Amino acid sequence: WFNTIAGLVYVAAGLGLWLQRAWAVRLSAALAVASVLAFAALGVHVAVGGAYEARTVAAMTLRCTFWIGLAWFAARSVGTAR
Repeated sequence: WFNTIAGLVYVAAGLGLWLQRAWAVRLSAALAVASVLAFAALGVHVAVGGAYEARTVAAMTLRCTFWIGLAWFAARSVGTAR
């Protein structure tokens, strides 16, 4: 469910950032937080013996890094662009 909902929100955030809207910066930060929380939930799942794939861990690492970096960059760029 997370991936389905997040995918739709990614599109909205991308469009908002492209249009340099302040709400998109907050949305990007929220996506970063949500991704980290989902990654933490995966970590708990793995810690209690749940099945997982290494590619899922790699994908979540990339996703978290991307949204944290994008939110940081957008916070510094979008506000100064206008």
